Amino acid sequence: MLIHCNLANLKFSQYLSCIYRVNGSYEALNGGYSSESFEDFTGGISESYDLTTSPPFLFNILRKALTFGSLLGCSIQIGSSSEMETMTRQKLVKGHAYSITAAEQVHHLGSLVDLVRIRNPWGHKEWTGAWSDDSKEWKEIHPREKKKLNYSADDGEFWMSYKDFQKHFSDLDICHLTPDMLSSDEAKRWHYTEFEGEWKVGSTAGGCSNYPASFCSNPQFFICLEDVDDDPHDRVDGCTVLIGLMQKVSRKDKQNLTSIGFSVYKVPNEFKGHRNIHLGQDVLQKQKVAARIKAFSNQREVCERFKLPPGDYIIIPSTFEPNHQRSFILRVLTEKKAQTRLVHSSGQKGPGEIVTWV
Repeated sequence: MLIHCNLANLKFSQYLSCIYRVNGSYEALNGGYSSESFEDFTGGISESYDLTTSPPFLFNILRKALTFGSLLGCSIQIGSSSEMETMTRQKLVKGHAYSITAAEQVHHLGSLVDLVRIRNPWGHKEWTGAWSDDSKEWKEIHPREKKKLNYSADDGEFWMSYKDFQKHFSDLDICHLTPDMLSSDEAKRWHYTEFEGEWKVGSTAGGCSNYPASFCSNPQFFICLEDVDDDPHDRVDGCTVLIGLMQKVSRKDKQNLTSIGFSVYKVPNEFKGHRNIHLGQDVLQKQKVAARIKAFSNQREVCERFKLPPGDYIIIPSTFEPNHQRSFILRVLTEKKAQTRLVHSSGQKGPGEIVTWV
């Protein structure tokens, strides 16, 4: 099937339609392909959240993602294929891919309420609960608030409280676009770096930190975080970093995916300022990990969001077990500009332009 979409001018609902045509159904998207499909169409980095165990401040993450021009999709999981496209009592469709187009706060009866605006790509069958088009809540807010929300009934979009959103939806995907994919001058832009690398059997396929003797032989990447975020989502100063690690494999070879992940280590203070730092076994065993992927996974790409203090760090991507030959792409998004580079190991000991601990 051939398909063409003008990505720069599409809304997320139109992305979903394009992706639907390629995958054959929204069921395929709901079956775990949505993040990969969004990445295939946009070149962005996707992070996924289980709304039943969502982290604190997720609403603020969601709201900030929209200001960065990110694409947001949500769905309701199904227990079996017979539930596909069935409707809940509040007129939400199970297994259906919805898009999130706005997140705002509104004053309602003396309280500040978090709201999300959701679009059904079909353009009909809207939510009928609180904050739906004809609900009483719209009569209980000031006209100025209505205007701020650009409220309009029967337009294929509907509002609901964030609390109800968490209750009724189960999955959230956020696809962060790289700067070259953003056409709007109004959207903020992530700072983006991409590296290609390889785990080579016998040299750089060291496996995870469970294998300390070989873990340090994995490719290592330096990142310097200097400036803290503007308007931090959790109201704590720090530097937001999104790290995506993708193993290069064709769709027909997906059954051969291996478990991948990454760890992040702070560069010891005594070596700060060196241009090229490669952490060896002794240091890695003594140094506490600053951040790591929650779990190694045999997905095509794994992604994790971290909040780190300013400083120098080393990112170490790896397969779970050693001696798995595989090419990979490491992608890093930061809110503020960061220095990043591949660390070249010379196998030498001691300080210098290239510092290697063994």
